[in-house]
Amino acid sequence: MTKFNKYIALGAFFIISLLTSFYFIDVFNEKNIELQKQILIKQAQTHFKDQVNTRVWNASYGGVYAIPKEGQKPNPFLRDNILKVDENLTLIKINPAWMSRQLSEISNIDGFRFRITSLKLINPDNKATPFEESAPLFRRNR
Repeated sequence: MTKFNKYIALGAFFIISLLTSFYFIDVFNEKNIELQKQILIKQAQTHFKDQVNTRVWNASYGGVYAIPKEGQKPNPFLRDNILKVDENLTLIKINPAWMSRQLSEISNIDGFRFRITSLKLINPDNKATPFEESAPLFRRNR
């Protein structure tokens, strides 16, 4: 085998090795992306379940009463929305939906946010956007 043929064989081996490594890097990258998607979906499902459990807890008490923050008004969409304890203390009712809205507002940090929507609108602020309506779960529950 001549020196020239050795260089051609070595070059061909190098190119084939390079292309093979690119293939395996691409396969690894695709699997990594799919795994990351699965992790994000699982995190979203867990967060959703946490929200549902918190709402169920609130609903099991028929809503909860809390001391209003400065300037906070009672929810006009709720009946029995004020509880006068004494002349110095008035509480306002927080139902599951309003609680979820408050939680979504305080958790809207670092690019993470959620919002509640409703199939049976009471509060017009809960109307689903076209993007939210396109979600499979939303369409299935209509």
